[in-house]
Amino acid sequence: MPKSSAAPRLAGYSALVLLLNTICCGAANFPAPSGKFTFEGKPYVGTPIITNAVITNNSLFFPGKYNWLPDLFWPLVFNYQQFSIVVKLRPENISYATLLVGGTGHRWLVVNTDKDGRVKLSFNNHQFRHAVDSLIITNGQWTTLALTFDLQARKTVVYANGKQAEAIVLPEAFVLDVMNDEKWRESDKVLTFTDGATGGTFRGLVAGLLTFNSVLSPNQVRLLFPNK
Repeated sequence: MPKSSAAPRLAGYSALVLLLNTICCGAANFPAPSGKFTFEGKPYVGTPIITNAVITNNSLFFPGKYNWLPDLFWPLVFNYQQFSIVVKLRPENISYATLLVGGTGHRWLVVNTDKDGRVKLSFNNHQFRHAVDSLIITNGQWTTLALTFDLQARKTVVYANGKQAEAIVLPEAFVLDVMNDEKWRESDKVLTFTDGATGGTFRGLVAGLLTFNSVLSPNQVRLLFPNK
């Protein structure tokens, strides 16, 4: 996997995660994260807490099976067909910024911005693109982005700081191409901050990254975001 030439600085303070841990323990209907990279709310730069994932070349790699059938030896840690991703970050440069990338070969997901910081979403090596015009990222400001994806429903929803920015209807025949490629569907279970197609790299701070093997409801997304 390509190594980021300017890896993001991974910084602490994620009240989001502390709240999430409380919710997961106190509410049986709230899903546990399938993967987790956080600093557990500690207000300093230090060693992150990682669950069901490993760091490889500045990327978060999920080593379990990608499909619906986990077993005792290869737990299901990421499901391309239905997932939610939550990341808390503070960019230093929002003009044409790469915020988050899924995969290094197929790049099945890219979240980036235009020159003014407006968020853009793309799948399948930028073949499907959609501009989220209502969502503008501010330079130097912490923002928690959430993305839910449901292949069967042909729908993906983008949230910012607990509020829905846009629900996007995918084409009728849409599929993540990575699922049909035996090689990349396993090796590309990766979330990273570098877009190998454009060379764009996120510059800034990252406080946490969470994945779920389910589509979070709007109410569940709101529970993940404290006011501060």
